Amino acid sequence: MARLGMDELYARKAFNRRVSRTLSPIDLTYTSRSNETFMERTGETARQLVGKFSQNILMVGHGAVVLGITTGLLEGYPLSMLPYGVC
Repeated sequence: MARLGMDELYARKAFNRRVSRTLSPIDLTYTSRSNETFMERTGETARQLVGKFSQNILMVGHGAVVLGITTGLLEGYPLSMLPYGVC
């Protein structure tokens, strides 16, 4: 592994200071949302992306994310009929 020169090290430290000033602190009062709310938000996000972009979109996720995307895009389709498998 190459060692950083002093100029590169100072540049990275300056960058990290600028970035850390723009980030919000972690909300320690946050509580987990229900699975139903998660599915609704994931589906809504997928619908918004499809509505915004006219070309093909590749959405990558796992488990519940893929299920939320699928159910969001296939609204009204019976869940039991959706072609998915979640491990």
